[in-house]
Amino acid sequence: MKSILNALTLAAAVLLPVSAAQAQTIIDFEDLGTTQFGTHMPDVYENLSWRTSDWHFLTSPTNPSNNYLALSGTATAVVRPGGADFYFEGATFWSRRGLDANGSFYFILYRDGATVYDGRLDPDGRRLFTAAPTVHVPNYTGPIDGWAVVFRQGGDDWNHLAMDDVQTRAIPTEPADLPLVTAPYTFSGQQSSTAVDATGRRSATYSGSIQSSAAGRIRGTLTFTVQYRVVDGTGISVGGRWSLTTSSKNSAPFTTTGEIATGSVLPITSAGSLAGGTLPLTFLSGDPAWPISADFNSALDSSRRPKLKGGFNLTYPVVP
Repeated sequence: MKSILNALTLAAAVLLPVSAAQAQTIIDFEDLGTTQFGTHMPDVYENLSWRTSDWHFLTSPTNPSNNYLALSGTATAVVRPGGADFYFEGATFWSRRGLDANGSFYFILYRDGATVYDGRLDPDGRRLFTAAPTVHVPNYTGPIDGWAVVFRQGGDDWNHLAMDDVQTRAIPTEPADLPLVTAPYTFSGQQSSTAVDATGRRSATYSGSIQSSAAGRIRGTLTFTVQYRVVDGTGISVGGRWSLTTSSKNSAPFTTTGEIATGSVLPITSAGSLAGGTLPLTFLSGDPAWPISADFNSALDSSRRPKLKGGFNLTYPVVP
C-alpha cells in the first residue's frame, strides 16, 4: 500500500515543534502596581475579562518586583471579551501554604458558550500543586475563548493556590496566507472495529502509529472513526472523529482532535465496505480555517480487520 494518507493538513501551532516559533504571550501581572494584601484584578486585563472571577493580585513579600495571583473564592473563569479565540498553554501554579503545601485542581476550557475540555472527565486531568512553582498545561490544544480551574475537594484547596505567568498564544487570522511545508510520515496500524446500527449507518475505526524522521523525529498515534451510509451504491460520510497524539525528543506529548466532515462521497465495495477515496476532515471540531483531507487507496472497512501500513505526507503551515 503506497499511501494511507496522501494529504493531511494540520496547523503546526498544534502538532509540530515548529509551533514554538509562533509568538506567545506570557502574562506576568508585573505592571499592576504593588499591593500587600491583594487587589481584585481589573475588569479587563491583557485582553481578558477577570470581572466575575475571584482572582486577586499580590506583590511577593520577598520580591517586590514580582506580582502573582491568589483567590478569594472559587470563581475562577477568565474569558476573552467578544469571544475571540486563542490558545491557552497553561500557567505556573504553587501553594502559598507553608505546612500542608499540597493541593489539586482541574482545568475547564470553554469555546462559544460550550465546555470543550473538562479535566474532571479526563483520567489524567488532575493537576497536583505543591510549594514549588510548576507549569501546568491542560490536555487540550484546541482554540478556546475562556478557561477556569475547579476543585473537587469541597473548596479546601482554592485558598492556598497561587498562579503566575499565564501563557496564551494568538491564532493567525489568515492561515491560508502562511507558507506550507510538507514532511513524509509513515503509518502502521489496523482496523479495530466495524459496525452497522439499526438505521443502516456504518462505522469503521482505525488506529495506528505514525512517525517521521524528517520533521523533528515526530512520533505519535492516529485514531479515526468513519461513519457513513450506503446510498445507491455510493458511500456518503455522515460524521466521525479523529485524534492525533504526537511527541518528539524535545517536546512533551499532546493531543489534537477533530471531526470528519459530512457529505463526502466515498467509493464502496460490492460488500458495502469503503473502497478508498478522499475523506475530508475538519480541524479542531469544525474550525474552517484549517482544512484537512486524507486520501486512502485501499479498503477501509472489512470484517477481516486488515492491517494498514504505508506512508503519508503531512502538510502544515509555518507560523512565524
